[in-house]
Order: sequence, then C-alpha cells, then structure tokens
Amino acid sequence: MKKIIIVVFVVLAYIFITKPEVDIKAPVFLGEKVSPTPTVDNWLSKDWAQKESSDDKLILEKKVELGLKPEIVWEKSERKTETDFETYTNTLVAGARSAIPTLRYDMDKFVEGDLDQRILGGYYYNQGKKVFISQRLYQKDSNFYTLTASFDNNELEKEVESIFDKIVERRLGN
Repeated sequence: MKKIIIVVFVVLAYIFITKPEVDIKAPVFLGEKVSPTPTVDNWLSKDWAQKESSDDKLILEKKVELGLKPEIVWEKSERKTETDFETYTNTLVAGARSAIPTLRYDMDKFVEGDLDQRILGGYYYNQGKKVFISQRLYQKDSNFYTLTASFDNNELEKEVESIFDKIVERRLGN
C-alpha cells in the first residue's frame, strides 16, 4: 500500500512541476486598483475575438454556435501608382463582383471630407444561404484602407458598423 501511495505522490509531484498553471491575463496592479492586462481587443464585446493583428491587417471573428462565423477584416495597402480613390475603389468592387457572381450591392455611396470614404453594403449567396457584406473603403495620405465584414444575420449590421467606427478611430485617428 505504501508503494502505491508513493507512486501516486511522485506522479502528482511530476505533473505539478512540469505542467504549471499560468494565467496569461493575470491582473496588473496599479496602486490600489486592479485592472485586466491591456490587450488590443479590450474594446470588443466578449463574443468577438482577434484572429490576426499587425500594422497592415486586422482580422476579427465572432464566436457563434451554428452558421457562418461573422468576420471583420481591416487591410492597409500602399498606393503604388497615381490611381485616384474612385478608380481604386471601382477596381476593388469590379474584382469582388467577378470573384462572387451572386454579389449584389444595395448601398454604394461616396463621402468626401478629411478622410475620403466609400460605403458599400450588399449580399451574396453561398451554398443557398444569404450572406450580408458591409464594406468601407478609405484613403488617407498615400494609403488605401479596406474594412470588410461578412455575416449571415442582418441583425448584426449595427454591431458591425459600431466595430467599424472603433477600428477607424483607432487605426486612422478620425
């Protein structure tokens, strides 16, 4: 019996030593206040998670139990030629339409200002299911920025637009 207890104790000690539990988001102590470790996605609702992040790209994905996972993609591209904003966005839209034949835009408007933008909204069909798409295209200095979201529930549109606003505020400062 003593041998069994010793073996169990040794195994537990080995597991405890080799597999320590580490809390990646341990609290940071700031004076007397405790706050979670700051991360890039602290401003997101708990259902959204960051899949990828860099200076030129950000991918967010919403956790869902069934159906299409809503996704938001932010991309930055450098303007390599003297292409104007309208030509650039028309090329992107034409490329999207040729890649997805069922794509239909029901909203397409240009907004001029400190930050030129084009706002697009529409849908396409994937395996018989309607998928909504929302896009914002921006130009700032010599760069173009693209925000694209796809989701299968029209009720997510306001949430997606709110996240778009937060991304633009954080990435472009407007």
